[in-house]
Amino acid sequence: MEEVLEEPGIALGSSLFLEERGDRERNEEEFQALARRMALDRLARRSHSCGELRAAFAKRAIPTEIGEELIMALTRSNLLDDGEFARAWRDSRMRSRGLAPRVIARELREKGIDPDLILEVISEVSSESEESALQDLLAKKVRSLRPGDRKKQERALLGFLMRKGHRGDRAGVAVRAALQEFYEVK
Repeated sequence: MEEVLEEPGIALGSSLFLEERGDRERNEEEFQALARRMALDRLARRSHSCGELRAAFAKRAIPTEIGEELIMALTRSNLLDDGEFARAWRDSRMRSRGLAPRVIARELREKGIDPDLILEVISEVSSESEESALQDLLAKKVRSLRPGDRKKQERALLGFLMRKGHRGDRAGVAVRAALQEFYEVK
């Protein structure tokens, strides 16, 4: 852990950002310190994937070998774990946004997660939990409905669920049942 946190050769108060330093190029120690600071700052806010850190390093023009070395050190220190990140992301997105596994898989690909790991993480989702996410999302949306054109409401709800990645057949059955219950109660 100490190998990740130490910052040799950087004086207290000196800037790590090139635009604040003038024309002088960074040396390897400065790149390492900048990469370390960026990674630890990001990880202090939330969990990140290795791919996200690689992209952040590339954006700041940090040499690839320095970035990869730091990613390996963070992984050895258990501060960075793509498997944990992917599972936490999946659980959070299903719970908070009601997203279907295929949308979550796309988001994980965008975050640079290995395709085999994505397949493993997504296959852990049971059809019951997927159905539960769909029902919770639909119940929340139906509560805000007012009586009106039932066909129009059905199309709107179905489109809403489809944008969240839910399959049309499951969404259609759930929407018709929810609207049936809604109009029976009203």
